[in-house]
Amino acid sequence: MTSLKTSILNNKTYLLNVGATFFSQFSNALTLIILTPLLTFHLGLNNFGTYGVVINVIAFSVILDFGLNIGLVRSLIHKTPKVNDQLNSIFIFFLSLFIFLFPLYIIFYFNYFHTKSFELFEIAGLTSIIVVQNILSGYFDALIQAQNKIYISKIIRATKLLLELSIIFIFIQNINLITLLVIMLCMNTLYLLTLYIYLKKSINLTISFKSFKFSVVIDHFKYSLWYFISSLATVLVFNTQVLILNYYNGPVIAAKYLVLVRFFDIIRIAATNFTQVLFPKIIEVEVLNDWHQLKRMLISVYTRISIFVGIIFILFYIFGYHLFVFWSRLNDPSLMALYPLFLIFTILVILDNVSVIFLSALKLNKVPTLLSIVQGILGILLSILLLKLMGYVGILIGFLVSFILTNLFFNPYYLLRAINKKLD
Repeated sequence: MTSLKTSILNNKTYLLNVGATFFSQFSNALTLIILTPLLTFHLGLNNFGTYGVVINVIAFSVILDFGLNIGLVRSLIHKTPKVNDQLNSIFIFFLSLFIFLFPLYIIFYFNYFHTKSFELFEIAGLTSIIVVQNILSGYFDALIQAQNKIYISKIIRATKLLLELSIIFIFIQNINLITLLVIMLCMNTLYLLTLYIYLKKSINLTISFKSFKFSVVIDHFKYSLWYFISSLATVLVFNTQVLILNYYNGPVIAAKYLVLVRFFDIIRIAATNFTQVLFPKIIEVEVLNDWHQLKRMLISVYTRISIFVGIIFILFYIFGYHLFVFWSRLNDPSLMALYPLFLIFTILVILDNVSVIFLSALKLNKVPTLLSIVQGILGILLSILLLKLMGYVGILIGFLVSFILTNLFFNPYYLLRAINKKLD
């Protein structure tokens, strides 16, 4: 009993971070579980497909933080000399992105949807603001992560998600895409204000527009370059599928595919919580130059995740599709063919996430990131080719094949080799 108490006290922060992350992801999962079938019904498959495109554009645009936020976590933990200048200049740089994003999204939406309605003009404006808000939330989250207090931002985020769910539910009878985006914008504003107030009290965060230095942003971009390229590789894999499908097959088929994506997103995000919260801890151990402990951490995490995904695979292979049909009310034969492939893809992504987090935290991600770009491009090319040959089951096969041929086996091999070199 005493040893258990000691273990809990020694790992208090980690347990708080994991618990709060699960609470946040539970809130996210609850939102997806409740809203996906409701929005499919109230928007209709056609409009839900369009909504899926906009949401994926917003998700894709996370790369527009240019890796600066993840780089900021390392700068803060390593206490680099220019960190105060970075905090100020990066924040102001992120605010200025709206000027460039608005016309960019107008051009994209008008060309992608082949129309020039005023509604697309509104959607472009709302998308621009929400993207900047998401980037700023990543900035605030980086400052909290660097203190190894992930649980603070996760609890605030979970509260925001549940409040957003409640408000959407109130307006669900007359919901449309513009209303959805306005609700997201308002909730994001409240979320950012809450994070800022917390940081103002905890680290006395102060932003001065007069102290902006573009040269500091450029220097930090050079430091964070491979984080940016890594983010680009990730969105090429996870956020282009619906865009490709909508473009070639229309919003109805894209909507069905998006519902299945949402179902497996819940599983993937929940299962990667254990490794996500280790990011600052890995950097702290690296600062101590304790590569033996890092190797022990890696083996321990891989062992636990392997057992975990084995249980997930068995349960969802046997019962998962029936659960999906009950939840989504979609029993399309093509979705039945897609389901086992998506399950395999999700399991492999969860396993790969272990090496991805370690490589990123240790800044060993240069070569794996280059390979990830190859994976993303190869996946897009194969998916378009197989989409035309096999229907929309081909789009997933394309990304699955590219993943197996590139990062799936290379990432853990490269990471273990790098750690062993440090030990030698």
